[in-house]
Amino acid sequence: MVNGTSKLSVMAIGSLVAISIYFTPAQAAPATTHNASPVAESSTISAVAAKPLPESVSPDEINRLNSTLNPSTPKTMSASGVPGGYHRPPGQRLNNYRFKSSNIYFGNYHCVNKNCTLSSEVQAVWQENIQGGSSKRWTLTTVATTFKAGGPRWSLRYGYSCGVNVSLSTDHTCRYGASASGVSGALTSRKNYSWNFENRSSGVNYPMFALTVKWTDGVTQTNRIRGWDVCNGKSVTLCSSSGT
Repeated sequence: MVNGTSKLSVMAIGSLVAISIYFTPAQAAPATTHNASPVAESSTISAVAAKPLPESVSPDEINRLNSTLNPSTPKTMSASGVPGGYHRPPGQRLNNYRFKSSNIYFGNYHCVNKNCTLSSEVQAVWQENIQGGSSKRWTLTTVATTFKAGGPRWSLRYGYSCGVNVSLSTDHTCRYGASASGVSGALTSRKNYSWNFENRSSGVNYPMFALTVKWTDGVTQTNRIRGWDVCNGKSVTLCSSSGT
């Protein structure tokens, strides 16, 4: 027997022979211990910023980037407020009927031991257009393209609401013939999405648009956009200035 001993005994019973084999177990070899290699902590995380995202960054830096476009709490209420943490992105009022955001960058990071590497990046521009005159309707358009290829595929979703800018008080959602707030769905890049704001001859309305990039690995990132104020009246235009 390998690693042990055995003993054989034979006993004759008539014409039969009985054979018994007894095994003595071998002594177990001393266990050998090894220092286990540390297991790498792996995760995915997303970021959004107003400029192209860095290739390599720490999770703390990603949180700082996210706070620039998506503050964790709404800004202090002053002459006007933004409900639900929506904030106007950097951009430009091009004329009385059109606002266009600056580039917004959404990134998907793969992190190992607090080292995060950018795997996919999406660049988006958001636009708010009104028809003017007596029209009580705005059109919102998102143009999104792949800025860094090679990572997981992505798609878009939106959430929409209509807000009323109430001077020196808390804003609220639109009424008086406005399209329903709180709607959401899949979003197609370059497609125009139109809704009605309030059918009134006074007041200030603005769109709220939650733009979400969703990657196939399950990571998502949302930028809550507060659109430019619309001065509602007999002749509708974008206001000369807007709440934040």
